[in-house]
Amino acid sequence: MPIIDDKSGSSGKQPPVEYWLTNLAALQRHRAPLYRQLDTYARELGLSVENLPQGIFGKTFELLPCRRQGWTLVYKQNEQKAYLHSQYDPLREAADWARSTLAGHNRQQQGNKDHLIVMGIGLGYHVTELVQHKTIEGYIVAVDSSLEHLIAALSVQDWSEALANPSFILAVGPDSKDFSEFLASAISFYEVDSVRIVDYRPVVRLDEAFYQKIIEDVLFVLNQISAELATLMHFSEQWLENIFNNLPVLCRSAGIADFAGKFKGVPAIVVAAGPSLNKVLPELRRWKEKALLFVVGTALKPVMKAGIEPDFIVSIDGGSPNYYHFTDGEANEPLSIKTPLIYDPKVFWHICNIHEGPKIAAVTSDFMGEWLYAFGPYLEQKVAAGPSVTNVAFELARRMGCNPIFLTGLDLCYQTGFTHAEGTAWRKTEAKSERKLLPTVNMFGEPVNTTWAFQIFKDWFEKEIPKTPDVRAYNASVGGLAIEGAPYATNDQIEALLDGAADLSEVREQIRELLATTPPIIDRDRLKADLGGLQEELDRAKKLAQRARDLSKRMGRLYDRKEPGAIERRIGGMLKELETIDEELKGMGNMNVMLALPFQSLYFEYFRRIEVPEDADERATGLKVSEAGRILYDSIVKMAEKYHKMLSKTLERFGEEQSG
Repeated sequence: MPIIDDKSGSSGKQPPVEYWLTNLAALQRHRAPLYRQLDTYARELGLSVENLPQGIFGKTFELLPCRRQGWTLVYKQNEQKAYLHSQYDPLREAADWARSTLAGHNRQQQGNKDHLIVMGIGLGYHVTELVQHKTIEGYIVAVDSSLEHLIAALSVQDWSEALANPSFILAVGPDSKDFSEFLASAISFYEVDSVRIVDYRPVVRLDEAFYQKIIEDVLFVLNQISAELATLMHFSEQWLENIFNNLPVLCRSAGIADFAGKFKGVPAIVVAAGPSLNKVLPELRRWKEKALLFVVGTALKPVMKAGIEPDFIVSIDGGSPNYYHFTDGEANEPLSIKTPLIYDPKVFWHICNIHEGPKIAAVTSDFMGEWLYAFGPYLEQKVAAGPSVTNVAFELARRMGCNPIFLTGLDLCYQTGFTHAEGTAWRKTEAKSERKLLPTVNMFGEPVNTTWAFQIFKDWFEKEIPKTPDVRAYNASVGGLAIEGAPYATNDQIEALLDGAADLSEVREQIRELLATTPPIIDRDRLKADLGGLQEELDRAKKLAQRARDLSKRMGRLYDRKEPGAIERRIGGMLKELETIDEELKGMGNMNVMLALPFQSLYFEYFRRIEVPEDADERATGLKVSEAGRILYDSIVKMAEKYHKMLSKTLERFGEEQSG
């Protein structure tokens, strides 16, 4: 509901202009985008930003001086006057509200951080009180639907200290809906429970629908972060299992570094799995005569069904569903493909196991790299890790020297009511998509739905393409989102661009020769010997962790007895033994590298349990530390057992290969 003039006889006073000018200067120094937002608003009203308050006071709202100190803002609803703040002493009111809000932090549930999202700024007295008195680490994000509220707020008190505080975020007006992106990047996996949403009701009730939408966005982001944590916890163990099962394949694989710059000036087509792929399949067979085809695993089935053999297949996803892109029929029989597979060592291991063609390793992360680098040029195979397999495929083509590069099937939206091309394993209707849909327009200005994930993929291309201005990129995904730096190319334009290109028979023969003559990137014999030593480390780590777990339990029982004398007499020896165990565990370098990512789930639980209030006594601190130690060492025991078995299976596979 809009704020309207109060014509009931106010004194007509206005706040001193010094506050506004001081805060404008602070905005320019610390919050330039918000300053530009105010400057644009002033220009729309035909005002200078310096005179903005004087130009709107008394027209869209009226400030009233309060009886004791401060100002309030009056509006009318159903012919009744209401005030955003106390008419008597809004500063005292704000101090009470802030004190109550800060006292609401629950350390047991939230941990040692407290991220506050404040719905409703108004004149902001309550917000500056929060910023001034909040002592627990965490952000304060203040949101308001009205830019006019901010103008009034910056006119009634000095905000310069708050604006200089990097932990204080202001999100005002329509642009405030974008702050959820900040939230997604600023809040870590372990801090989701540390976020609180608090309402300043006098302001929120002015625009309930706006604030409800903000709350929905916040909850969506927090749920996404939680889902990402769950995914990481799940897949970190899957990735480790994949790498160890892929080790025999890695010892037979060429590396992507051997292909760098080998195909300078050769056109390439990156084939993604968006619905528009079906529109260009008839042309791909013809274009293949003049361009190398980099087909992502998701798009493999429809491409093969069209009778088109790729030059390279690209697969990086470590999840088991990725396997179904490489199988066919109800029985999921493996596709018979001789095409080279460019794979990340973390890819789901059954894919490498069933693929009949040659393999090329391309590393997209440092996961296990420190250990594997000891057995060959593993880290030299690293490529820029884009957020999707299509981003990685583009980077691979660019690294090989290909130019120009055409992007097909890269819709980045749901333009046909489906998520993927016909014939793909993941095709479903837009209505069944599990992602939040965001309305936008495609390259032709037509309304379509996209997702945050698609926007991330798009942003990556728009940042990466300008880095190599000599490499021409074209977007041939008919009806997809426009990509800055990759102009849309029609089929006829692609034909014209490929018209002068040479036949690729010699290039494809060069690929075959490289695959036949390039040595594997990992020394098989040295790796096998090290795996045996790693098994011994895991056995030793298990025994040490079992002893440390028992000591942690005994320490907990001592602290629980509330007998300071008994604790003092016995705890010293336990702590000394635990320190000795910890030092030996830390010295097991290979084992620690191996367990690093699977410890994500452990870290989450460990750091939640280890948090101890600053005012806790010795007993409370001791109980917390003992519990955390028990969790830590018990997890090491379980992981050592699990990965010892996994290594045994890997060594068995090496043995089977040798005997075969």
